[in-house]
Amino acid sequence: MAFVEVRCTECDGVEVVKYGKSGTGEQRYLCRRAVCRKTFQLAHRYKACDQGKLEKLLSSKAEQQPILLLPITLELDEQWSFVCGKSNQRWLWLALNHYTSEILAYTFGDRTDKTCKQLQHLMEPFNITQYFTDGLGAYQRILPFEQHEEGKRNTQKIERKFLTFRTRIKRLARKTICFSKSEFMHDTVIGLFINRFEFGRKV
Repeated sequence: MAFVEVRCTECDGVEVVKYGKSGTGEQRYLCRRAVCRKTFQLAHRYKACDQGKLEKLLSSKAEQQPILLLPITLELDEQWSFVCGKSNQRWLWLALNHYTSEILAYTFGDRTDKTCKQLQHLMEPFNITQYFTDGLGAYQRILPFEQHEEGKRNTQKIERKFLTFRTRIKRLARKTICFSKSEFMHDTVIGLFINRFEFGRKV
């Protein structure tokens, strides 16, 4: 009898055992490695599920079709924090999709036109059609006048996002004994949280 070695499709480990059948009768497997625990099957009735098939399909479609940039409405705002002492202010500038509440861009710096331009540069790849802000002077000077609308009524989602940050990250709380001692660590910790909380990236 021939022996066929089954390897985990996630970690390539060999600690694999049978794990029942799928709804179509295909054998399923379980990786017993504690760091993996992936369940999978080697054969699929629906071939688009085969490993690598979807990636190849998307790649071929991307080569054939131009990328369409949908119009986006943004909320822009800044969140106050400090490094070492409250005299050394460090602002988190955020660009949030008004309709999906997704973060499109963020940067750190002071509350001047220079940092606003850094945020604007990060937004250039997107098709931005409208900006909602709280009326900070930097926005008035940097953003296109015809696309800029001021008022707290349309920045409620980004304020809600900042409240989540203050709740989850102690160094962003208004009254706290937890603070950053360097701008590098301050920006890194908050950046890692955003990547994990917003985009699901492992950190």
